[in-house]
Amino acid sequence: MDSLAEELLHHIASEASRIQHQFQRPLTPEQLFLQMKRSELFTVKKNAEPLSQKTIIEHHVLISEILSQAEKEMLVPYNAAKKVTNLPKATKRTTPNYFQPETLLAIRAAL
Repeated sequence: MDSLAEELLHHIASEASRIQHQFQRPLTPEQLFLQMKRSELFTVKKNAEPLSQKTIIEHHVLISEILSQAEKEMLVPYNAAKKVTNLPKATKRTTPNYFQPETLLAIRAAL
């Protein structure tokens, strides 16, 4: 995980722990996030381009990991991210078009 994801995970875990202590029973993910300050979690960008399928999947994986950890720590009763049914399909990777040996020889000869 990159540092931004780790920082976000740490922030959400600390906020979840702080909020959880106010209640006697575990909160659902929806209740937990409604208690958190949205301005600290999200930055709203207007007129932004739509997110790519890869970006959506990466964000979903991050959220799912965060909720899995919160579920293990009994901060939430279940991981709502595992119940997603309309996640975009991962795009198939295309085979790279490598230089052919004769093209490489021509480039080398030109140098």
